[in-house]
Amino acid sequence: MKRQLPKLRKSAEDRQEKVDRLLHKYVEQVDDLVRFGRDSALGAISELEGRTTKVLYERVYDLLRKHTNHALVGRIATEK
Repeated sequence: MKRQLPKLRKSAEDRQEKVDRLLHKYVEQVDDLVRFGRDSALGAISELEGRTTKVLYERVYDLLRKHTNHALVGRIATEK
């Protein structure tokens, strides 16, 4: 087990880096949507949602819509 510990740590670090990159990209996308204004941003989300048939994405679009609405009114920071 002790021999595997460095390998496990490296794997955990790699996964955390991937999560960090994905989260950063998501925040950038919300920021891009906000630049288009409320109607355009929410319309774009609805259009994407309409093209999606997977149930999993329903929650994703709900969160994206929520985060975009919050960013539009300045309730969340989209910059690091």
